[in-house]
Amino acid sequence: MHYPYKKGNNLKEILSFLHSRGFSKKELENIESIWKAKYPGKNELDEISSIMSLIKNNKSKLNRFNLYNKLIEKAESSKSSFISSLLFSVGYGQIGNKGLLAEHFKKLISINEVVYINDLSQEFISESNKEKYFKLINDLFSNLRESLEDEKLIRILDSNFHFLDLEGKIIKFESNSFDWSLNEIRENMRTTLYGTSFPSFWMKAVINRISNKDKEKFISKIEKSRILKRLNILDYWIFKDNLSPDDKTRTQIVDSLSTAYGKSLTSDYVILDLLEDSIVKKNLSLKDSEFKKPIFTLKRNYFHRALLDGRETSFPIMKLIEMGEEREDFVWWLIL
Repeated sequence: MHYPYKKGNNLKEILSFLHSRGFSKKELENIESIWKAKYPGKNELDEISSIMSLIKNNKSKLNRFNLYNKLIEKAESSKSSFISSLLFSVGYGQIGNKGLLAEHFKKLISINEVVYINDLSQEFISESNKEKYFKLINDLFSNLRESLEDEKLIRILDSNFHFLDLEGKIIKFESNSFDWSLNEIRENMRTTLYGTSFPSFWMKAVINRISNKDKEKFISKIEKSRILKRLNILDYWIFKDNLSPDDKTRTQIVDSLSTAYGKSLTSDYVILDLLEDSIVKKNLSLKDSEFKKPIFTLKRNYFHRALLDGRETSFPIMKLIEMGEEREDFVWWLIL
């Protein structure tokens, strides 16, 4: 079949073309429902880009203050953890609220490559929007760096999201080095300012580079009640195969996971990955019968939810195929 359209083109024209090729009404309705799930037309990208354009072209401090507050409002309504955390960080940073900047910046750095791909909206990276999306991310990162006032935090930001544009063609990273020496990592992991504030960042950096004993020592610091209470759920993957033997700490971790489940796709992905740890699954199953279901079933349901929620489609489709599921409409999820 000749398919003369790019992803994200006009739905009406596509349906008309497919109708002319003999597609049935039921087939066209199914294709339309897939399209609407992938491209809900909420214009979130345009709205945020418009605010950033006004900020760039406005010299009035009062007007810019109000515009940054509008970014914060957009952060509150966004279903993307990445976009929400980034907008909160930029907004609070630029209006001078350092406390809330620090809080949301920690959440932002909790987002690694795998979490990001599960969080990404398909609409943002359609053929018609992809360039605009990455330009927006570049502008937001640039604004955020202005507020950080700490070269090490800027390096952490750039290192964490270097995967977005490894060649630096669209996103202009300020840092010159994205790789951290083992001595640098160990030194920072010992600190509160940098170490326990960004556990996912450091744990990802030390994979296959330090001993289990050193990892356990760092995790034990995270498990201290004061730090654990403030820990973002996206950081909890560090407890996989490292769940504390202390009953009080274990209960606190399990309670947090149970409470967070179902609130966002990104946190659910982290929790489902943790279920592969038999100790975590056993403890969560005692807390909530939902977790007694086979991991296969929970993950399969998750990836179908991701599709219907308009997330980037290739990752959930790939995972469903790996799980043995084959459906004709997967083709439409990928090519529309």
